Amino acid sequence: MPRGPAPILRRLLCLPLAPAVVPSRGGTGSAFRLARGLWRGFAAERKREEGGLTVVLDIDECLVHTTFEDDYNFRQKEYRPDAVKAIDQIEITMSDGERARVNKRPGLDRFLKTVLEEFDTYTYTAAMEIYARPLLDTLDTEKGLQGRYYRQDCRYHQGLYLKDLDIVDKADPKRVVLVDNNPVSFLLQPDNGIPVSSFYDQADDEELEAVLQVLRLLSAEEDVRPVLREMYHLRDQLRPLSKRVLRDSPSA
Repeated sequence: MPRGPAPILRRLLCLPLAPAVVPSRGGTGSAFRLARGLWRGFAAERKREEGGLTVVLDIDECLVHTTFEDDYNFRQKEYRPDAVKAIDQIEITMSDGERARVNKRPGLDRFLKTVLEEFDTYTYTAAMEIYARPLLDTLDTEKGLQGRYYRQDCRYHQGLYLKDLDIVDKADPKRVVLVDNNPVSFLLQPDNGIPVSSFYDQADDEELEAVLQVLRLLSAEEDVRPVLREMYHLRDQLRPLSKRVLRDSPSA
């Protein structure tokens, strides 16, 4: 699996997607502010249009890294380091009293604010709602998410929680993307995936900034699937896993 979108972004910049209005991260001055204002105006107008880009975000190891006092299967089982180095940390308490420490991926607040402004944004996690809901309540204080999907919204098959983008409200298959760190999440719709590296408290992580640039470039595409297919080749990379996991799935 590729580490993340940053190397692919350089390839995308060669495509005729008019990236000139996308402001650079460190830009300053009147020209930068003008470009940023023009882009946000364009993005807001595009969001209002029917067929605007729908962005579906994973949570664990994509946006945050969480540790629990006692982990009662709140999340899908996968390797995670136990230690959490506090960088930008919050604490949440679940309805059963269980507490968790959550490290936000660098740039998360800015990233969420921007994607909520520019795209129809949802979250989709294989984690249990008892954990994910209070976390999202803390992250999404303005209630800007169009919807939240949890473990019960996944398709459970062979011990895995598969994410099905068909459940996302009013999402056009040509205009929906899933941002996720787990390859399993892309099995049902591999041509709609944006894979990112797993976040385990790296203070110098810049993945979300790269993802944002990719999303802005994709927003100009009538159909994101051919572009993402060329960028990541997920269908080819996941074919062995797909055959093994989905071969006996009646709805695969």
